[in-house]
Amino acid sequence: MGNVYQQDNAAYRQRILNMLEAIRNEVAGIDGLKAENLKSGVKLLGFTGTYTDEAINAATALDIAEGKIAYINGVKIVGVAGISEYALTVDETGTGTGTGSVTVDGDAYAAPVDYVAGSEVELVATPDAGSIFVNWTVGGVEVSTEATFAYTTTKAAVTVVANFNLS
Repeated sequence: MGNVYQQDNAAYRQRILNMLEAIRNEVAGIDGLKAENLKSGVKLLGFTGTYTDEAINAATALDIAEGKIAYINGVKIVGVAGISEYALTVDETGTGTGTGSVTVDGDAYAAPVDYVAGSEVELVATPDAGSIFVNWTVGGVEVSTEATFAYTTTKAAVTVVANFNLS
């Protein structure tokens, strides 16, 4: 009769497995040791990594709720996204030859207005006599040809331009 290591001892093997599982569970409680913090495919203490290189490009502290913590490619990021507001400026003069006016959410546009990112803002362009509305542009790129336009604000200050031409 050999020692316990030489015997086929199912109870001993189960005890070792239980101890390893207990260690794994204890380690899982350590802040930061999670599958999403390990490179995709890497195995460590029973965790298989799930992060990919795209994650670092896809999320920033502005994408994470204020005070919350996320790990991206093993880097701890504390969220700063709160109720940050960004300026929406409307340029009523545009690049066309005509003129007109704009309302923002039903009010005559007067100055940049701050909005929380993701807010929907109704912009209405009204051409002056002898002019026609052409389009709305952002950064020189056409975003709508409709005079009434529901613009969704972004996580940056932006200028939306109303373009009019003479009729």
